[in-house]
Amino acid sequence: MGLAECGELLGLPKLTIPAPYSITNMREYLLGDRAGFEAYALRDAEIAVRYALQVRNFCARELMIDRVPATIGAMAVSRFTKTLKENNMSPEVCLGTHIKTRELWLTEIQAFRTIKNPASVPSRELFETFPINCYHGGRNECFMMGVT
Repeated sequence: MGLAECGELLGLPKLTIPAPYSITNMREYLLGDRAGFEAYALRDAEIAVRYALQVRNFCARELMIDRVPATIGAMAVSRFTKTLKENNMSPEVCLGTHIKTRELWLTEIQAFRTIKNPASVPSRELFETFPINCYHGGRNECFMMGVT
C-alpha cells in the first residue's frame, strides 16, 4: 500500500504536485514553489506518522501486543504466540514438536557439545508431508480486516 492509499484510509488525501513540477525533480519544485513544496512534504510526513500511530494503536487495542512487528505476518505470529501464553499452552505441544537433544564430539575443541533442535512428533509428520510437498516459493501472506 502506498502513501496515497494510507492517506485515503485516514481521510487525509496526499497532495498533488502542480505542473510544471514533477516527482522526478523535487529540487526544481523546492526552488520554484517553496511553500507548495513544504506543504507537500509536510502532508506526506503527517500521513506516515498518523498511519504508524493507527497501526500502533491497532496492535495495542485489537491484537493486545506490546510492540509493532515489521510485517503483517509477524503481527499474526505475535498474536498467536500471545494467545498460546494466555491459555497456558506450550508452542511445542500445539505445533506437534519437541526438542531433540544430542551430544556431539567436536574434534576442533576436543569436547562434547550439546545440540538442541526442534523435531516433529510422529503424529505431526503424518499431516505435514502434504503441505510441505505443495509449497513452492517464498511468498508470505496474511489476510485481515481493518488496518493493513
